Amino acid sequence: MANLVEFIDYLKTRLVLSEIIGTHVKIMRRGRLKIGLCPFHSEKTPSFHIRDEQGTYHCFGCGAHGDALTFLQQVEGVSFMEALEKLASITGLTVPIFKEKPVNEESFQGQLFQVLEAATVFFEKQLRTSKGFKAAQYLEMRGLKPETISQFRLGYASMGNTLKEALMKEGFSEDIIHRAGLIIQREEDKRTYDRFRDRVMFPIFDRKGRVIAFGGRILEAGEPKYLNSPETSIFHKSQILYAYNFVQRDLKKDQFLLVAEGYLDVISLHQAGFKGAVAPLGTALTEEQILLLWRFRSEPILCFDGDNAGQKAAIRAAERAIPLLKPGLSLRFSLLPQGEDPDSLIRSGDVKSFERVLERTLPLSELLWQFEVQQKPLKTPEQKAVFEKAVMAYANSLQDPTLREQYRQEYRSRLKELFYVNSGKSKGASSSFKKASLSASTGAQSFLNSSVLSQKILIAVLLNHPSLILEYAEDFVELELSNPGWGKLREAMLTKINDLTGLDAGILHHHLYNEGFREIVQEVLSSQVKSLAPFVKEESDIDEAREGWKEIWSRIQGQKKLTQALLEAKRRFGEDMSYDAWIEVQNLHQ
Repeated sequence: MANLVEFIDYLKTRLVLSEIIGTHVKIMRRGRLKIGLCPFHSEKTPSFHIRDEQGTYHCFGCGAHGDALTFLQQVEGVSFMEALEKLASITGLTVPIFKEKPVNEESFQGQLFQVLEAATVFFEKQLRTSKGFKAAQYLEMRGLKPETISQFRLGYASMGNTLKEALMKEGFSEDIIHRAGLIIQREEDKRTYDRFRDRVMFPIFDRKGRVIAFGGRILEAGEPKYLNSPETSIFHKSQILYAYNFVQRDLKKDQFLLVAEGYLDVISLHQAGFKGAVAPLGTALTEEQILLLWRFRSEPILCFDGDNAGQKAAIRAAERAIPLLKPGLSLRFSLLPQGEDPDSLIRSGDVKSFERVLERTLPLSELLWQFEVQQKPLKTPEQKAVFEKAVMAYANSLQDPTLREQYRQEYRSRLKELFYVNSGKSKGASSSFKKASLSASTGAQSFLNSSVLSQKILIAVLLNHPSLILEYAEDFVELELSNPGWGKLREAMLTKINDLTGLDAGILHHHLYNEGFREIVQEVLSSQVKSLAPFVKEESDIDEAREGWKEIWSRIQGQKKLTQALLEAKRRFGEDMSYDAWIEVQNLHQ
């Protein structure tokens, strides 16, 4: 090996950090996590987390952080070389004697910052040349203004080894360019070449605004679509959020802290005035990143794309966050309309619609509940037991005892109410309804008794199953709607079904969007409605949708008759004040 740094890098690949730490700390497993009581401060609840895949540890109580070398130095009070020799002996290695002096870490990191800054300047210049024309066109097509491109220091990496050649002309050694993650070394002949080729370049900044890495988006077809720098001594992607440096500087007290999924989402949000937008770096949100978010807001909002991948990402983030929650510290979730992301919404000029989406966010507890409701059938006692075990596991994974008990109480209460509905005890409940859950937004009130929600469900069924519109046209016209906008939507739906034949859901939605009903359609087809009444979904069976519509309509009519009967009974009681009349009123109330 050429130097001490290379030897240390090789040594770390042969170590399992939890095994080193396990000789001093009792390690427990919590799902995918390895945790224990921190050896650097006194605590009763484990907050010391070990990440074997990254070779690092972090204490969320006192902030202690490091690798195997720093752990041994701190715990055993040994020097750097003593710790190195001990780790080498564990793996059966001997520390080589190098002629060169040990690397000065501070000086080495300074060189990394310098070469990465030079690379950023080079990429920026390339964007303004003829070679960068395609990249510049792409950024313009994505709606980015010149000042935004300048603020985020976007650039272009051309084909060939142009970056390597330019940096070496400036006096940087091939070794430091390699250690900065800018070039890759071939195994067979040790020759090096540019890591980023024909990509739009997104510099990644540390909290001080210094470039520490890059993300590159390919312009032509190819994989991976996005390529990030490898980890270095100054870049640890699990501990950094993209655009965090801008948030530190620009976030106002009245603005949301938003977590988006990608670079362009973040940049578009900043350009549109949402100065609190950040993103993880191609990975699921980590524990360290969640703690960074909480430095600015007690409940940051995670914005995910409105597709299956986005929903899965939301659940992964919630599962990772839940052991860290404390009173007053949590996450909220914004699941965008199907097929949309923050960038697409903003580029379509629908900024106000995006703001309204942010106002209807889900708390973490509700996201997990809705996810399990949608995933698990609830017909048999065994199925109910699986569901109960799943939701209570979330509650039990909370480390804070007060919050853990609150979650347990909340979920126990909702389980009782949910299982009552699914037991068939609600009068005349069809099989379609036995799949429905209760909405957190309506509190203890069942959706079966909410006229507004019932109206939404009826409209949603017909939006996703247009063939039923003519079948129930007369009833649909008679339906009393609480929202005037829904009445206008109804008129448009009836007009389209008469004017155009063979409409499927996608075509109907397209026509309605073009006539200005996008926001209302998305409101009616919300995730809440779909979780409450799964039969409204486009992929559901048409017979199931038909039965669900009939059941809801019947309940609305039954409620209307009951209300009329109650009013009439109260009128009679007011006239004669008889005992029989009073009993009639009480019976109707029940």
